[in-house]
Amino acid sequence: MSNTGGREEILDELEDNTMNNKGDTEGDGVGNESDTMNSNGVNKENGYGHEFDMKNNKQWKEEVRGGGGGDGGGGEGSAPDDLYWVTTFEDLLKLVGTKGPWNVMIFFLCAYASFISMSYQFLGATPDHWCLVPVLVEANWTQQQILSIAIPYNNVTGEYDSCQMYDYDYTTVAEMGYEEAREGLLTPTNLTVSCGSRDFNYTQYQSTVVTEWDLVCERKALYSTTQAVLGIGTMASCLVYGILIDRLFPESPRWLIQKGRHSQALTILKKAAKMNKKSLPPDTLMLQAMEQITSQKEIDADKSIWAEIKASLPDIRIFRRRVSLIFVIWFFGAIGYFGVSLNATNIKVDIYLYIFLSGLLEIPSYLLLWPAISYFGRKKIHSSLYLISGVCILFLMALLLLEVGNDVLLLTISLCGKIFITAVYQLTWVCTTELFPTIHRSQALGCGLLMANFAFISIPYVNDILGDLVVWAPSAVLGCASMAAGLIACLLPETRDNYMPEILGATKNPSTQL
Repeated sequence: MSNTGGREEILDELEDNTMNNKGDTEGDGVGNESDTMNSNGVNKENGYGHEFDMKNNKQWKEEVRGGGGGDGGGGEGSAPDDLYWVTTFEDLLKLVGTKGPWNVMIFFLCAYASFISMSYQFLGATPDHWCLVPVLVEANWTQQQILSIAIPYNNVTGEYDSCQMYDYDYTTVAEMGYEEAREGLLTPTNLTVSCGSRDFNYTQYQSTVVTEWDLVCERKALYSTTQAVLGIGTMASCLVYGILIDRLFPESPRWLIQKGRHSQALTILKKAAKMNKKSLPPDTLMLQAMEQITSQKEIDADKSIWAEIKASLPDIRIFRRRVSLIFVIWFFGAIGYFGVSLNATNIKVDIYLYIFLSGLLEIPSYLLLWPAISYFGRKKIHSSLYLISGVCILFLMALLLLEVGNDVLLLTISLCGKIFITAVYQLTWVCTTELFPTIHRSQALGCGLLMANFAFISIPYVNDILGDLVVWAPSAVLGCASMAAGLIACLLPETRDNYMPEILGATKNPSTQL
């Protein structure tokens, strides 16, 4: 059927329905309420209270006759001939537009949160430090003089000890003077003591959380805790955030439609269409389309409750298994992602260069991810990228274990792992939303983020505390976690070319089962 012919048929049908309704009313003097509701396409008992808006319908028909759709209906942002083709929320979203200002606004509202988690690397940066010897400072000794006399030197690492100093009577040392002490008049000793206070190299960082609160040596666990507290606060805020978002932000239109709150969903879609400068069909047709979407979840009223439960058991088993798998993947994936992102200290590279390149390389990670999952599918890419990132991180562990001092090589291998782990961590978000039905999607995503926050809380202790003891150990943990996530991802189903499930029963599609 041609595009013009399709429009004219629908417009004639709309006019015939209106005339039939008018004829029924005039013919019997009373009219049939059921016929009226059917003609208008709106059930008055569902609470919408919408009558067929003849003015809007006439205006929309003029837009259609003028060729506003251009593609016969169904094109993004066009006014189609009818909405019988709308069976999912994705179809409905095409009318609103998927690449307009409204979509960009939603994106940027969600994007700023990552700035906070990564700022830890700068706000909590640890400069070089050593024991402060106040008596020698008051005696006007230079920093290098104090280091050479009071601080143990490690010939292997080429660094002064950060937390110990020789056990001298420094009042006597100050009276003796630097030249006499250096010439051996000071009796050598191998006894060391912990620092009473510390001096920091302020040429590296003028002021950080570490220098302000002395979060080094025996207090280093508190330094890791400053980052862990951010994760704890994120989890705690979920309780408050859920309440605030219900009051201050509109609900998801997809969720509202599944809950039968079509009028509220229509209001949000109208605002979105207005921002995207799109023209929507009349309210009545939009509500009819929403009815078509929600009708998929209606259950036969004659079926007993026990029959419903029995029929749902396979879906519940699938749902439970998916939840278990995706939770484990979220935890291990977050261990790898946040661990690599915050691991600059252990590979001894410039923190500013590392964070800059790490953030810059996330751009090609995202750009290459979408064509890859569109062509190869979610499952293969999801598993493969986790495994590849794990191999890169374990190779970095081997270099650190062998004490390879090539900074460029260490940085390159670490960033290769970062590219893959960044792409696959974002893919975990995609897989989570595509695996769960609308009414459970937000809960599944929220629980996945909860597991990611547990990982985020543990990462500072892995990188800082464990890395301080064994420099290659954090890379071993991160690499094994990524490998584990990749193996578990093999058990997830493929979701490419499948509509996002609206209800639990949608899991009966063989292509989406585990």
